[in-house]
Amino acid sequence: MKVAFKQMPKKAPAAQDRHDHIIKLWDKIWNLSHLYVERLKSVEIATNTMNEATNFISNIEEQLVMFDEMPNEQGALRKNHEDLLTLQIEMQQQQPMLDRMNDDVNNVKKVTEKSRPNVYSHPDVRKMEDDARKVAKRWNNATNQIVERLRSCEAASELLRAYRNKMDEERIWANQMTVKVNSLKVTKPSHDAEKEYQEAVSLFNELNAKKPSIEEANTLGGRYIREAKIYDLRLKRYVEGLEEDHPSLDATVAKKAKSDLPGAELVSLELESLNAEYLALAEELVSLLNRWRDFLSKKDKAKFSVINTQAEPTTLQTFHAMLPKDWDHVDGVPTKRHHPVEEGIQRTSTTSVTLHGRESPDSKRTKVSEGSPVSKSKTVSTSSSTTLTEIRSTKRIVKSEDGTVTEGAAPKVPQGVRDSRTGQVVTLPEAVKLGLFIVKTVTFVDLATGNKYGVPEAVAAGIIDKRFADSLSEPCGMTDPTTGRNITLVQAMEKKLYDPERGSFLSPKSGKPITVDEAVKQGVVKQDAVSYLIELQLIKVTHLSLREAKERNLLNLTTGYFIDPVSGIAMPMDEAFSKRLLESRDVGEADEGMSLSYALDTGMVDSRTGRSAQCQWTRRSQRGC
Repeated sequence: MKVAFKQMPKKAPAAQDRHDHIIKLWDKIWNLSHLYVERLKSVEIATNTMNEATNFISNIEEQLVMFDEMPNEQGALRKNHEDLLTLQIEMQQQQPMLDRMNDDVNNVKKVTEKSRPNVYSHPDVRKMEDDARKVAKRWNNATNQIVERLRSCEAASELLRAYRNKMDEERIWANQMTVKVNSLKVTKPSHDAEKEYQEAVSLFNELNAKKPSIEEANTLGGRYIREAKIYDLRLKRYVEGLEEDHPSLDATVAKKAKSDLPGAELVSLELESLNAEYLALAEELVSLLNRWRDFLSKKDKAKFSVINTQAEPTTLQTFHAMLPKDWDHVDGVPTKRHHPVEEGIQRTSTTSVTLHGRESPDSKRTKVSEGSPVSKSKTVSTSSSTTLTEIRSTKRIVKSEDGTVTEGAAPKVPQGVRDSRTGQVVTLPEAVKLGLFIVKTVTFVDLATGNKYGVPEAVAAGIIDKRFADSLSEPCGMTDPTTGRNITLVQAMEKKLYDPERGSFLSPKSGKPITVDEAVKQGVVKQDAVSYLIELQLIKVTHLSLREAKERNLLNLTTGYFIDPVSGIAMPMDEAFSKRLLESRDVGEADEGMSLSYALDTGMVDSRTGRSAQCQWTRRSQRGC
């Protein structure tokens, strides 16, 4: 057309205009064709990349689904951990593919917008973006699932190792004790009844002395069971969440070989067996003691007096105390704090058997007592006068002025963070100030070496003790005001309901420090859990006298207002007394100042308002009153 138009001798203006219009239209179509070619290529590249990413993540999901519940053997648990590490490395290596998919989809969007001028809505591009987001979401879910499972496997491995060592020890003891008890069962009462009775008493005391060790085995097993249950629940929820995005998952799950029993169930059965054996031994010994008692009381050659008090139950704290009742509402960790489940038998709390008759020449008086800090101690004396006594501990609970709760008769257990530089144990608020604890990452720092540890690693390194670690990772009585569910101390930090640096509760609305009473009223903490948190020195509660408050510049006698040292809130003195921030204890004669009772008696403090009467009189004088 161009050649023919050039060869025309006369070019009319209308023909010239038509020629120019056709040339422009041609150039436009030509340029658009290049854009369409580029768009088709970009769509093809993005589709191929998305298919690759989808196939890869589908394969990862199928492998994650094929995992069984957490096993109860170290070898199988180690294999699970290695397989998860392999998947994690594989996903890290393929991470550029996901990034490339996102870049390709963005490129499709840019080219499509160029090829469609004056068009602002692109449903096909939007659908491709939605598909890419779904793939990225599945990718992130699989990544998080692997990380959480690895963390559970590592924690469960340590718990399982400690549990196995303890269980092997208790099994050996139980077998030996069973042999001893069975030997006593076949023995018939003889003339040397006192000696045989003392053997039964000795075994009974040994059995009671073993109770804390059996409970420790239950505690270790319960922690493993809880970790395993959380692992299994996480696996179940992950499978349920894939049913919509992964239609072929049902066939994959159907082909999965079903194992006999999960590790949590097997450990539960082991602990149930140990507890049942322990309680059965206790029943046998109680029966034997009663049989010997009846025999000795009816003996003709000597006179006996038998005194029996009313029997009371022997309780055994089992692993059920570590587990929530409703696993359907568990998010990561159990959300309910349960009271210990106690199982037991009836046994005699105090039995005194006195033998009045011939005393054996070689009889010796022995005394056996437990030195371990348990709640009960047994004392046995053997001679012509034989006594079996159970003494309940009468430890005095002492609450100091700084809020620390101690037991007078029990050894002090470190309940804080150990500073490796000085060897001293400091509270959590002090640890935050010293840099020993990082709140955001929930990690402990060894300032001597610079190493950082998670909670389990910090326990192994001796930076914190197990009880303090449990207070961080287990429900401690604090609740989420929005849901009403129990939460751990770490979750309370994340939700900004607890400030570890100040050692105080925070308002769920304003985020400002609040008193203990206000925290209870606002549903941040339960009333019965306050003493537990104070005992662990996680909450600072001060009880100051007027003199101490004045010395710390917390009390203004001119205005009659007191400043809460934890929250920094100013309040009248009467409110401070009602919240137990101030105490009206008398000051000694050698101390300077005055007691509250003296100030009230002399009229220097108004008993109704709690303000200084001198201040009120001065203000009235200034107003001319």
